[in-house]
Amino acid sequence: MAVTHEVGLPLDLSKGTFVDTEYVDGFLQLKVMKISDKGNAIYAESGHWESEAISIKDKITAFKRISKTSELVNGATYKIFTSSSEDRSVWSSWEEIDYIDGTIKSPKNNFAKVRIEIKSTMSDEIVTIDDFTVVGKYSNEFVNSDKGVLELKRNYEYEMDTLSSSDSIYTKLITRNTFNKINKVRVSGG
Repeated sequence: MAVTHEVGLPLDLSKGTFVDTEYVDGFLQLKVMKISDKGNAIYAESGHWESEAISIKDKITAFKRISKTSELVNGATYKIFTSSSEDRSVWSSWEEIDYIDGTIKSPKNNFAKVRIEIKSTMSDEIVTIDDFTVVGKYSNEFVNSDKGVLELKRNYEYEMDTLSSSDSIYTKLITRNTFNKINKVRVSGG
């Protein structure tokens, strides 16, 4: 009686190239970009992971299928691609696997790579960037946040300097690129 067994290729999801993806608790997932006001994770819209080069060596005949275990949340989708190389320098184009049985379409070669692309679905979440409750946190010469909102200052008051040769002529130099537009200038005596 002949015994057959499937030879698997090692695929370590914790190593490789991560683009807006991360390896968390044994799973590859989209990177968490921020947390909503309700405490829900907000993930990157899409991302991908690419494995390091996998040495096939004497397992070329086993380079037929990819078995996968996936847990998709809230309508997320993924695609799996493979590429192969004879010498680790020239790689074949990425070929999407057959999802029915996991068949690999890349040519059989000495080395292989796997690429997993993940795409999330959009959902409505509320994210407060800043609620401007700290008085003066963003206040400066041009911006004010003292009223609980971030606003541009509209009125500016400057002390004028007296011209050294006269007590009745006052001046104030305002840098040209400080303002886009000046609606009016009002001088008041004090």
